[in-house]
Amino acid sequence: MTSPFKVLEAYGRKDKEIFFGRDAEIQLLFKKTTESNLVLVYGASGTGKTSLVHCGLPICFSSDDWLPLHVRRKDHIGTALLEETNKYLQRKLKPHTPLHLAIKALHMTFFRPIYVIIDQFEELYISGSKEEQNQFYDFIQTVLSSEYNCKVILVMREEYLADLSEFEERVPQLFDYRVRVEKMRRANAKEVILKSAEAFNIEVEYPEETADLIVSQVAEERSLIELTYLQIYLDRLYELAKNKQGVLAGYTNAVNDSWAERVTFNPELVKELSTIGDVLGEYLEEQVKKVQNRLPKTEERQVWTILNLLVTDDGTRVSMDLHEATNLMYSHGASKENITFCLEELSKVRIIHLSEQRVELAHDSLALKIIERLTTEEKNLSKAKEILQTGLKTYQNTGEVLSKNSLSLIEPHLETLQLTHNEQELITKSKRRVKANKIIKTVSLIAIIFMLGILAAWALRERSIAIDRKEEIEMQNEQMKLQLNNSVQISKKLDDQLGKLVEKEKILEEVLKLDKSTYRVIENKNKEINQLGVTVDALKERIDTKNKLQEQIERKAKANELLTDALLKAEYNPNYAIRLAETANKIYPSKNAQTAIENIYREHFMRNYPTNKNISIYENAKNLLKGNQIPKISQTQKEDLGITKFEK
Repeated sequence: MTSPFKVLEAYGRKDKEIFFGRDAEIQLLFKKTTESNLVLVYGASGTGKTSLVHCGLPICFSSDDWLPLHVRRKDHIGTALLEETNKYLQRKLKPHTPLHLAIKALHMTFFRPIYVIIDQFEELYISGSKEEQNQFYDFIQTVLSSEYNCKVILVMREEYLADLSEFEERVPQLFDYRVRVEKMRRANAKEVILKSAEAFNIEVEYPEETADLIVSQVAEERSLIELTYLQIYLDRLYELAKNKQGVLAGYTNAVNDSWAERVTFNPELVKELSTIGDVLGEYLEEQVKKVQNRLPKTEERQVWTILNLLVTDDGTRVSMDLHEATNLMYSHGASKENITFCLEELSKVRIIHLSEQRVELAHDSLALKIIERLTTEEKNLSKAKEILQTGLKTYQNTGEVLSKNSLSLIEPHLETLQLTHNEQELITKSKRRVKANKIIKTVSLIAIIFMLGILAAWALRERSIAIDRKEEIEMQNEQMKLQLNNSVQISKKLDDQLGKLVEKEKILEEVLKLDKSTYRVIENKNKEINQLGVTVDALKERIDTKNKLQEQIERKAKANELLTDALLKAEYNPNYAIRLAETANKIYPSKNAQTAIENIYREHFMRNYPTNKNISIYENAKNLLKGNQIPKISQTQKEDLGITKFEK
């Protein structure tokens, strides 16, 4: 008789007589469901969340107290919920029936509280689309605000709680009533061991010591026990005891059934099994080996190939349609005969579940172990096949071939992959396109280098001219400053003389009654003074003009310097380069600056951003820069470039 322990299987309602160690959690969950219509149950993988909801909670209800809908997402959470609803209804609902109407139909038919229990809820975020998520949020909002007596229990792994942020925005009470399922503590684990042994008619010698030894073998840090590991350990202990005792052992839930000899657990047996390290990892290896032993040596690897396809890169299990899974496994090199055989055998050894034409791993914990075992070569092979399949769909829909990077990932595995005619055609066309692009890129690069050389030479020449002109202007400015100082000194002397003359004029008018010739002299002096004043103003205006001319020359020189830098850096930092060209155009607007902006945009941005064909390339580039999609030059960079003084 096989082991009675629930290895990698969740407890269901029929198992309530053998479900131990979770009394406190059961009462807490029952209390939460009486207080709210929405309850979130979460915890780490292997803590027994599913068993708590599917087996522990029903203990609190009679069959008339509730109507449970046990839902798994499968391919779409809405479709799965409708399928589960139709199991209770004689008149089946049509596909695409609004989910809240399905709940209403159940409510009107049975007039019992409806419990929608969605297990593995994280699958909605691992595989579901935004549209599917929003449809479910709408359903929850509608049901919670309706008069139907419907409660929703969401069961998920706690590492995916962060994905619920948008859900919480739509349903603010999402986290108000939650139950965190933790790993078992030593006392609860001992209860599971001893009460399970009693239920399965297993004799336990020295119960406390034996239970303590078992717990010590599977306890983690802080003496916490993962229920999955405990069940596997008890299963292996049972098999060891049965083999050592050499009897046909069995189990029953009846108290007085008699057997030829009872299986016995004792400290010596536990110590004999104490050499086990990774309980789950070794269990997985052993069961896979059983299946491999029934395959030809050359095909043993196909078992792991099949298991790898039932796991995501994040280490979660995938529920797949059996037909789709078979085709996927076939495309990865497994023969159809071996696929059917392996799936059936893996199901027998409790590694996978086959039900309702779907296939998935028996437990999330197995997914993590498979990911750990997955070799780099197998990961790369799986990735190459995924890229090829995605690329083929894209090619068939849009005509776009594989990129150079995609080809480089696929090429090392071409001999291993069994390519279809369409896939081979795609790879051939992709190689041709990559080769053509390489030629185009080489020619373009040569042209760009040539243009950069010309522009660099021109920029250096312009810079040299600007430096010479700057030095000339500085010399002129010094001379003009000297002239201005002299003029100011002369003006002061004239002002003093004018004051004296005015005083003398008054005296002469009053005392001597100056003659006309004297007045004429004074009048001429006044004209000279006025003319000198005009000369000083003209000098000031000339200096201002020179200063403005100098600033324009400095602006032009700085703009040319920035354009040269932009063109040199465009190839490896186009974002920074186009911003440099934009800044150069702001400092000193010119056709050269606009041309540089157009060239950088055409070469590095035109393929990746929407282009309005009704306007010029330059206008498209300006619109891109205005949209702030390209990072701006920081204040620190501006100071390093010496352009802050031109922005004042």
